Amino acid sequence: MTDVRKLQLKPMSQEKREKTPALEKVCDFLFMGKHGFVFVFVAVLLVYLMFCIATERALKKSVYNIMREIGANGFGVSYTTETSYHALTSGLYIDNFVLTAPESLGGWTLKTGRLTVSAFPFSEKATLRFDGTHSLTTRNIGDIRLNVVKGKIDYKKPTSSEPFAVLAEIELMTAAAPASMAGFSVRRFQAEISPLNPTAFSFQTETDDLILPAYLSYYLPRTVAHLTATGKLTGFSEKREKPLWADWTDNGGLVELDNAEIVWEPFMGKATGTLAFDGSYRMSGALMAKLYGFFDLLDALDKGSYLQSANVSVAKVVLGENLKKENGEAIESLTASVGLQNGMLYVGPVRLY
Repeated sequence: MTDVRKLQLKPMSQEKREKTPALEKVCDFLFMGKHGFVFVFVAVLLVYLMFCIATERALKKSVYNIMREIGANGFGVSYTTETSYHALTSGLYIDNFVLTAPESLGGWTLKTGRLTVSAFPFSEKATLRFDGTHSLTTRNIGDIRLNVVKGKIDYKKPTSSEPFAVLAEIELMTAAAPASMAGFSVRRFQAEISPLNPTAFSFQTETDDLILPAYLSYYLPRTVAHLTATGKLTGFSEKREKPLWADWTDNGGLVELDNAEIVWEPFMGKATGTLAFDGSYRMSGALMAKLYGFFDLLDALDKGSYLQSANVSVAKVVLGENLKKENGEAIESLTASVGLQNGMLYVGPVRLY
């Protein structure tokens, strides 16, 4: 049994007795009561701001990499950035953004208003917003002023169970100038892309209520009520060493259309097939399509001098033999192959353009 008389116990020194209450008072001040709440709030806020700064740096690096990739694929690109911590989110303002297309795409130039890139720390999503007025300059029309009421691109980071995804959305885009673009608008546009595997991506796009501008709607139906496409992009390298476009086209990359539909009354159609592009962005393709009101569309294109009258006449004679009304359908339809090669458009054996 322990003999307490043999234990060498020392009494607490006067210095320690004085320090202990002082330490308790500091702890009470920092962590208890209203002072403690303020201290904890400020500490958490500072830690959060540190993560905001780290996220902002990551965003800036990502924006730079994207812009560099765009430039490497033949486009001219310039921009400036400014840090933003609006509403306690990490973010960037992208100002003076100018994008110039290569000559093979018409050499158009896009100048945007202020773009905003933002992300919450620890969030799995980053967002680019492009609401506002933008300028698109083309050689044929001139300076087109586009007003986007709501526009954004969301990037969802990959997780252990899901791959990354990119979703673009526009709600109501209109043209303010010039007069030839009067009436143009898009009520809704949506596009999404995500990887299927390291060399292929799935995509889907959907557009509702596309109103043609004045210079096109004089002869053509004014409203494209619905336009949609779903499919896959195949042919990317698993370990890419070239710019994205060169890598894809050099590998024989394809757009595999699982389904494409258009409602442009009186014309309607749906198609499946494949499209391909060369290094100069020229498109070729082979589709199988079912078309309704096709001859009505040909007449409108003929009146607007978009097609040669001789080609339209030949198409009506040759393709007219294949018109038929299927069970359960109110109007006749035409099922035919559609080909695009070297800038020429074929429907069945007939060259239209």
